[in-house]
Amino acid sequence: MSRMARLRHRAREVALQLIYMLDMRPETPPQEALALLPADEALELFSAELADEGAESPDKKKFPSVSAFDLSLSESERDEVLAYAAELFRGVRSNSVKIEDIIRVNMESKWRPERLVAIDKAVISLALYEGIIAQSVPVNVAISEAVEIAKAFGTEESGRFVNGVLGRIVRSDNERE
Repeated sequence: MSRMARLRHRAREVALQLIYMLDMRPETPPQEALALLPADEALELFSAELADEGAESPDKKKFPSVSAFDLSLSESERDEVLAYAAELFRGVRSNSVKIEDIIRVNMESKWRPERLVAIDKAVISLALYEGIIAQSVPVNVAISEAVEIAKAFGTEESGRFVNGVLGRIVRSDNERE
């Protein structure tokens, strides 16, 4: 895996964790969800975002230290990871209605988005934003990354399920064009 691919993969994991936490507990202020992120530096990165939403600045003393993976990164690499994670997080948050509509339209005969396993929904949302809405990576890369992350963070069936849902959405999107 190239350096850039490794850093982007880590950024997706960080963004996924925050998206998941806020999806599971929507009443939780985003700064509290940050307490569970694996990197202290995320505080600085997301604090401005949270201030825009009227949230208070989080107390740095309450947050965990960087994970072992993050310790193996240089300072500039951590900055890259967190900058891309913030971009993904903001993109998913600001496009949440559009993402939910895409999921709903493509799954209405099988599942409602509310019934999806939360981590699977977060992974699908991240891939839809990155590959289809922002088009910051090719769709096949977004799907491949989503499947790998779903396998790591989801259930035994998550990888196959996420692949199937995203594949269906892409096929449906291609048919409409």
